[in-house]
Amino acid sequence: MKGFRQWRWHLDEVYVKINGEMHYLWRAVDQEGEVLESYVTKTRDKQAALSFMKKALNVTAHLRQSPPMGCVPTGRQ
Repeated sequence: MKGFRQWRWHLDEVYVKINGEMHYLWRAVDQEGEVLESYVTKTRDKQAALSFMKKALNVTAHLRQSPPMGCVPTGRQ
């Protein structure tokens, strides 16, 4: 995460064909391009968007609270 002062992520929405039917694929992606969360739905409405946002916020809140690799306390002073 060089050059980033804050941890950032954005939402992406794509209309895809799955088993011959069209669906919406929602993704939460971080600044490095890693997919944090994904959600597939047949509808593109407020309920689908809110459901995905809640799911994505729960995942990202957990990720922000965990310490970075190599920064885990060892108990030594």
